[in-house]
Amino acid sequence: LDNQSHYLTIVLGKGFSSPVFQYMLKFFGIFKGEKLQAQALKHLVCIPVFNDVKMTFNLIYKIHEDFGRMFPHFLIIDPLNSKPDPLVKSLLKDKAIGYEYINVLGRSGERGFIVKTALDYAYRKGFDYLTFMHEGWEDCYGELSGTLNENLFLDYSLVTGSRASSSRNLGAFIDLFSKSFFSVVFRTSVGDTKGDAFNLYKVASFVDNSSSSIDQVRDNEHFFIDFLACAFYHRQKVLFTRQKILSYRSFLKLNRFRFYTVVSEGFKYLVAPRYAVKRLKANGFLRAEVLANLGLSSTSSAIEPVKEICTETLNGPGEDNSLVANNSIEEVNPTQATKGKRQLLGPADVDPKASPLKYEHLVTEHKDVVVVNWCLTNICNYKCSYCPEDLHNGTKRGPELDAVKNFYYKIKERNPGRKIFFEFTGGEVTYYKQFPELIRFLKANDVYIGIISNGSRKIEFWENHWEFLDHVCLSFHSEQGEPEHFKRVCEFLCQRLMTHVNIMMKPEKFNFCYQLAQDIAESCEVSLSLQPLMENMDGNLYGYSDYQKAILEKQAIYFSKEPRFKRPTNLRLDHAYRGAMRMILDDGNEAWITPPELISKGLNRWAGWMCYAGLENLIVNLDGKIMRGWCGEGGIIGGIEDLTLELPLEPILCKKSQCSCGLDIMCTKIKADHVI
Repeated sequence: LDNQSHYLTIVLGKGFSSPVFQYMLKFFGIFKGEKLQAQALKHLVCIPVFNDVKMTFNLIYKIHEDFGRMFPHFLIIDPLNSKPDPLVKSLLKDKAIGYEYINVLGRSGERGFIVKTALDYAYRKGFDYLTFMHEGWEDCYGELSGTLNENLFLDYSLVTGSRASSSRNLGAFIDLFSKSFFSVVFRTSVGDTKGDAFNLYKVASFVDNSSSSIDQVRDNEHFFIDFLACAFYHRQKVLFTRQKILSYRSFLKLNRFRFYTVVSEGFKYLVAPRYAVKRLKANGFLRAEVLANLGLSSTSSAIEPVKEICTETLNGPGEDNSLVANNSIEEVNPTQATKGKRQLLGPADVDPKASPLKYEHLVTEHKDVVVVNWCLTNICNYKCSYCPEDLHNGTKRGPELDAVKNFYYKIKERNPGRKIFFEFTGGEVTYYKQFPELIRFLKANDVYIGIISNGSRKIEFWENHWEFLDHVCLSFHSEQGEPEHFKRVCEFLCQRLMTHVNIMMKPEKFNFCYQLAQDIAESCEVSLSLQPLMENMDGNLYGYSDYQKAILEKQAIYFSKEPRFKRPTNLRLDHAYRGAMRMILDDGNEAWITPPELISKGLNRWAGWMCYAGLENLIVNLDGKIMRGWCGEGGIIGGIEDLTLELPLEPILCKKSQCSCGLDIMCTKIKADHVI
């Protein structure tokens, strides 16, 4: 019966919402009358754009997943940007969320103004309730869920999330004082005076068409005191949710201003409550031309019109879906190497009907670098569940140093004039028995040296060896890695070397890994990738949720920083040896794309294509056998000790169903019927 409530409402009419009729329904156990009433109401959720756009993204996704039926329409108010963030825009489009976008540039510090704008919009659009999410929403999200699921808001004009400080500082004292003081002023228990978590407003309680001379609610961060005064003066019910106890920093200047506001407004209300109450009005928050764009009727304004405010309806006809719009590719491209060239499309801008014809290096210098990826040993101090047994069982101790030297001389002889890059991996490569001697030899011969490591060795180890390395790729494994130590290693190395970080995104620990990635990206000068995992390295992705897939596919927008060398190198490149690829499409366009995106989008399938593995890359496995790539296409070329070793001179036709290794992906590939 709950699912058919809207039909029953139509049949029974307004009498259905009467208290007597609802009591009869509840008494006979047919269904809950308040649930039917709640479903018949129109709800609007307003999400302001926070400084951290990833928080905005997470909030939109979470609200839509948990309360999509209750909030079919979103209002996004942005005081920071002139147009929507690409990641947020893509989420709204992918989830088919109905929404309006209102830009209020220059008003980021005026939370009261933003709330009033949202309430005015809700009133004009005919919404019954407005849920406004502030920056502290995460702390009280559980309380919001309970309020909505149990329909507790139906009996109140205002519901607010309450937070309290456990710290013994000035901020905690002011917070306690303001609650106690206003409890006396309003003659009722006041659980919060900041309103900085979430607020659920009954629109009709705060917005009407009256033309009274009561002042408007202030625009600054003390707006919530005015809302409380308005509610209590008109004897409206206010619900303060269960307090969330947190630890806050204290800011003297902010607390001093807040203290003055609390005292002055409290005494004003005590002396003359009618004139202290500041009531919202329906008129005057939006300019006439803005209202026209929203499809709303304009009325005369009783207050000064808002300036520099514009709107954009993003899910209508003629929408510009470009990630970078009219800006240059440098804004979103993971490398600056295309500077001065024509704009490339981003991965999300590619026409779904277009087919790739060729993948080449986005940085043209990368094709002149021969990458030798060498798995030296399978000794490892980790035993990750997604890692094959033969990569960490310790049965392969590694070759003798003389064999490594001989193979280097062969590579150098075969590739005159080309830059040579040795990248060593494992297992944990730093446990190779002759690791210090190996990197010293190669560095003495002007070889560019990189390693892939889990970063678990002590800081003292890196202090003794960093000067013999040029590039370090650190991989964090959430099952066994220590995040704080890993961050310290990142901070140490990124100040001295080009450093890349891979965060291995296990679905069960996705949010933890995502937060760690954000922390590292903010504190370290590194490039960073969220690496989707494959079960047993067989090409089949783990079962990621839609939300997790969205993060993986859009990661290049936020984790696209390309670090620079900290000292001169023989490669004469100021950027990484490998990176994003350029897609050449059959519709004449070109787009950049990263290896993780190729994997997460399922574009890593090149059977029937010509692959340049073996010309741009060489692989040496644990047994010292040489191959074109980790895919094994073309079989064994030879061994590192072969005196008559012949290396490939031509690309090879790929027959594999899909490409699973990042290094194999990062080499030139051309569709067979497109080869000239």
